[in-house]
Amino acid sequence: MEEELAQMRQELAQTRQELAQMRQELAQTRQRVTALETVVHNLADAGARLSVIANELADVAGNVNAAVHVAGVDAAVVEPQSVVAPVIVIFINIRGFTAAMRERTPSEAARMCHRLSTTTDAIICAAGGLIYPSNPVHGKLVKIKDIGDCQLLCVLEASPAAALLAIEACFSVLHQFPPPDLHVGIAAGNVAVGKSGFNNRIDVFGTTVNLASRLEGFAGPGQVAGDSVFGRLLLAVRSPDIHVEGPLQMPHPPKGLPSSQFYLVSRPPVPPPKSPSTIEKAVSIIRSIFSEPAPSVASRPAPPAAAAAAPPAAVAAAASQPTSSQSGGGSASGLQH
Repeated sequence: MEEELAQMRQELAQTRQELAQMRQELAQTRQRVTALETVVHNLADAGARLSVIANELADVAGNVNAAVHVAGVDAAVVEPQSVVAPVIVIFINIRGFTAAMRERTPSEAARMCHRLSTTTDAIICAAGGLIYPSNPVHGKLVKIKDIGDCQLLCVLEASPAAALLAIEACFSVLHQFPPPDLHVGIAAGNVAVGKSGFNNRIDVFGTTVNLASRLEGFAGPGQVAGDSVFGRLLLAVRSPDIHVEGPLQMPHPPKGLPSSQFYLVSRPPVPPPKSPSTIEKAVSIIRSIFSEPAPSVASRPAPPAAAAAAPPAAVAAAASQPTSSQSGGGSASGLQH
């Protein structure tokens, strides 16, 4: 019996030792878990800091590339691809803006430019066009960019239909600004269409763009000055609502332009309604007084059935007899046979 008790005490002591060892291992495991949680939190903080650093590095890289591009150094800057295509270029400029700014505040200048920009945007959208597109769309009226008080627009096609779309948009803008508030110049021809800068928007380059900017100075109030190519495209439309004058010769043509001829396009003036003269008014009044309107067919009384059925001889005999009004007698119904 004592031997069994001693063996049980020995097993109990071993169990206690195992439990103590398990408690020790559990404490060590808890320490490891706590250490891992600390590592995870540290890694999350490090990831956030790395994200901030990456954004800052991207900004720095963009500034470096921009500086390299401005400096003209061909390093780390990929030249954008461009295609040569026939387009219609439109320049819309506020007339006398530079001189007017000498008498106005910068806020007033900003409001003028904002009004022109928003008006142009609304007209482009109404025509189904695009504002600052990132890809060229054939046949669409698009806004390329704002240049101070100037708007640069394009129709990405050179055809009579595109010329009509361009001139209608110009007339819509001119209608919103009373003359002589705007200069408008248009030129048609080949340009290089590509993306410029880091904003991923299309831009246009070439002699046609320069020609459109020069032509706007030849446009009078309510007119659009177009080059010879655009003028011929517009003449092919043969619209009675558009008056095309030309070709005209530039008085002092700038150097480097493909042509010194241009056209002036305008809306023909609507003739006022012709007012009648004094004599015509008097004649009309006299006629209205002395002329009696003829009775209409619907207002005439229908003939009696008997009279309608009577032979021509009876009708003639009845017509030869005097009526009561002619003989001084009774009513009109007193005809006797």
